[in-house]
Amino acid sequence: MERQSGLSPVADRHGFVAVYPDGLYRTWNAGGCCERAMREQVDDVGFVEDLLDYLAERLALDATRVY
Repeated sequence: MERQSGLSPVADRHGFVAVYPDGLYRTWNAGGCCERAMREQVDDVGFVEDLLDYLAERLALDATRVY
């Protein structure tokens, strides 16, 4: 995703943080796809919420501007 989006140099230039989380087993629990994560009922929403909390503790983030 980092390579495809091209956001890293844009983030550097404009002073924002770009994050590229990788789903467990390189899959996401996205409903009808993604086999293993779905089968194991991985809590991807919880993972992303925890990741945002982790980043907020370490970086100066504006929680109103997280997309």
